[in-house]
Amino acid sequence: MLHGIARQVNHAGKTVIKITHLHAKGDKIKESMSFIQRFLQNIKIYTERVLSKAEKWRLILSEIFKEFLGGRLLLGEMEPHKAIP
Repeated sequence: MLHGIARQVNHAGKTVIKITHLHAKGDKIKESMSFIQRFLQNIKIYTERVLSKAEKWRLILSEIFKEFLGGRLLLGEMEPHKAIP
């Protein structure tokens, strides 16, 4: 993603970022970006009224770290970060 040109487009009340890849592995990068876009769109559509923000983050982080977690979801309550005095 560091080897590309991005531009922001506003149309019909939506903001979209379009990226043109200049990297030799542009197709692989495009495929990865498409997966991320679909994943986040699905989270938005299917969990909007059902899950809390913390539960949505648990799903997102579980996907990011799925190889380390062996495909499992993160467990437990997610508490807001508490500053150390």
